[in-house]
This record gives sequence, structure tokens and C-alpha cells, in this order.
Amino acid sequence: KENGYDTGIAEPCVLRIVENTPNLHNLVCCTLCSCYPRNVLGIPPDWYKHKKYRSMAVSRPRQLLKEEFGLILPEQMKLRVHDSNSEVR
Repeated sequence: KENGYDTGIAEPCVLRIVENTPNLHNLVCCTLCSCYPRNVLGIPPDWYKHKKYRSMAVSRPRQLLKEEFGLILPEQMKLRVHDSNSEVR
């Protein structure tokens, strides 16, 4: 358990929470295997597991947000991509 949540991981882990602000937008993905914290967030949406999403999230995140979700971030807004798999390896 981390912060009172059952993460579903047997070994100790750190649950990291990131906040979107007026100056920063966060995008979380797993580029390797599309792992997902099911015990915390529920069943992952289908698009999260697609290779196109995982690839674009890292290589062209602003384009991904615009084309797939209709979200256009202002140029001055910082976009931080979190690869959930590489950060926990």
C-alpha cells in the first residue's frame, strides 16, 4: 500500500502523483508494455495500449494530444512526459 492505496504490486513501490497546472501539463504512458496501475485507476482504455499512442506520447506528445484528444496546449506551456515503465525500472 502507498498513501492508503493498494497498488497491486507485491514489492514496495512509490506512488507518484503529478499535477497539471496553468504552466505545466503532464502526460503519462508506458512505452514498453502499456502497464497501467489498474488497482488505482481501473481498467485502462483501449487506446492506452496501442503502439501508436505509446510511440507518439514520447516522440510527438503535443501532436498526439491535439490529434487524438483535441487538446491544444499553448506553446509557452511546458509538457512533461512520464514513462511509467522506465521510471520504475
